[in-house]
Amino acid sequence: MELQFIDKVKNSNIAVFKDKLVRYSDMLGINPNWLMAIMEIESGCNPQAVNSVSGATGLIQFMPTTAQNLGTTTAKIKQMKGEEQLDYVYKYFKAI
Repeated sequence: MELQFIDKVKNSNIAVFKDKLVRYSDMLGINPNWLMAIMEIESGCNPQAVNSVSGATGLIQFMPTTAQNLGTTTAKIKQMKGEEQLDYVYKYFKAI
């Protein structure tokens, strides 16, 4: 499967990112391109993206409270590579 926007993912090991993205998408029962589209809209696929107004951070723009509910902080998320953030993307979507 060809992934949309994969060429835009920054600060990541693309092979590991792709493998993890496809695995988590399968576990969630969704098309991985859906997650890629969300990441493109939210952060431009930049794991270090930060919204200067809300403090939302990362690939899917985790709000500070959401990050805390997932057992981390936006400061820690900002330090993570994309493939590391996918663990929290999965946890977030699994919970909703």
